[in-house]
Amino acid sequence: MRALWKPLALRLGLPLVGIALFVIWLQHWIGYVVLAILLVLFAVTLGWAWRRVNSSQRVVSILQGAEGNDAESRRAALEKLDRTFKKNDVNAALARAQLLAQSDPDQALAALENVNLSKILPVEADQIRCQRAMFHLAKGDVDQARKLVDPVDLSRFHETKTRAAAAAILAEAWARTGQGPKANSTLDILNPDDPALAEVRAQLWRARAFAAAAVQDRKAMVRALKKMCSENPHLLAGFMTKRVHPLLEKEARQMLVQQGVIRPKVQFQRH
Repeated sequence: MRALWKPLALRLGLPLVGIALFVIWLQHWIGYVVLAILLVLFAVTLGWAWRRVNSSQRVVSILQGAEGNDAESRRAALEKLDRTFKKNDVNAALARAQLLAQSDPDQALAALENVNLSKILPVEADQIRCQRAMFHLAKGDVDQARKLVDPVDLSRFHETKTRAAAAAILAEAWARTGQGPKANSTLDILNPDDPALAEVRAQLWRARAFAAAAVQDRKAMVRALKKMCSENPHLLAGFMTKRVHPLLEKEARQMLVQQGVIRPKVQFQRH
């Protein structure tokens, strides 16, 4: 929960220390009253932050109970999430989506749509938007994904890995809706081979493949596909869906054939 504590320390803690030093120097009763009020507000904020951290830890504990990855353990985890958290709880909604995505992506998307974006923190709203966009991209609903990612502000993502994952989703949505240059400029600041980004490397190369295809850069596109293939050839099957650039689909299909993942299309000649 570093993304929660760091802004609190910088935006509230440091100014409060400065005000306290000024009040001590001023030595006026009005200053002490103002300082007392600010301290109470700060304590309330810390209490709210602590509850959020505790909630996140409980969600993690429930997810760990489903590590068996079988249908029964996932069902039990979902039932526990439903009993413990409201549908508008961000961490619980993300956990529900993670569990449901393995069996029913549409239900996973519905779990995220239950969250009222106007009633949560901006960074949390952006997290939900990105996750919803990711499901729409997988289904080929690129226009819907584009509507979701346009309001997202990447500067709100403080952790390198989460920011890179969000950037990949944004770039893919832009690339597949005619914004190739914007997609490429977003990805150019990230190095997929950075060890810190190992968990999202395949996602970044996928986005780079879409971005390269959008600007007709075949060399960069093929390089991205080869990188994905080296991670796992089956990842290329993700390009066999709706609203994929024809050249990108063709190259991905050829690599899948070469890897023996799919059979080549048989063409019949008429006599």
